[in-house]
This record gives sequence, structure tokens and C-alpha cells, in this order.
Amino acid sequence: MHFCKNSTHIPSQNRDSQIFQQQFELLHPNFLTRLSQAFPQLTPTELKLCTLLKSNLSSKDIARLLNISVRSVESHRLSIRTKLRLKRKDNLVQFRLKGLDFVRPFLIS
Repeated sequence: MHFCKNSTHIPSQNRDSQIFQQQFELLHPNFLTRLSQAFPQLTPTELKLCTLLKSNLSSKDIARLLNISVRSVESHRLSIRTKLRLKRKDNLVQFRLKGLDFVRPFLIS
């Protein structure tokens, strides 16, 4: 299974990613579907990052998990904030997708 623009799944390069994907979907049903429908301009990488942020992982943890720099994670976060039309000062922790019935914020600043 591969992550592509029309997919609502995170990449499944190994068994751990498949388990993460299944557990994430149980905890947050249809999250990626609703997010990608509400914000179709988000790239597959940004969608993946949103799932990791919603899982309360820090930028440092995400960087290690994805084998990228913390600066790259911060750059993606800024891109997400821009595409969601949030101001730089807005805290992503407090952002909730209007009308999508999220129980808690889906992103962390």
C-alpha cells in the first residue's frame, strides 16, 4: 500500500507502519479522509505529518521517525499552517477543523 494524493493511508513500508495505520484509524476514524477533503491542497507528506502530529509526537520524534531533520519537520508544519490559512502566530494546538467533529485538536504547534 502506498501513500498517494488520492489515498487516505500513511505509507506502509513495513509491518510497524501498517500497525500504526490500523491503530490510528481506530482512534481517529476517517481523519485523513475528512482532512484531505477539507484541505485538498495538502500534499501526501503533509497529510502523513498531520497524522503524526495528531498522535502527539514532537517535531524531534517525527524527524527521527521519518529520517529527516527537525528543520524539515518545522518547514512542513509552516506549510500546513499556511495551507490551513492560519497566521504564523496561531497555535496549531488550538486549531480545530470546523464542522468535521474532531474530539480534540488535530495538530500541535
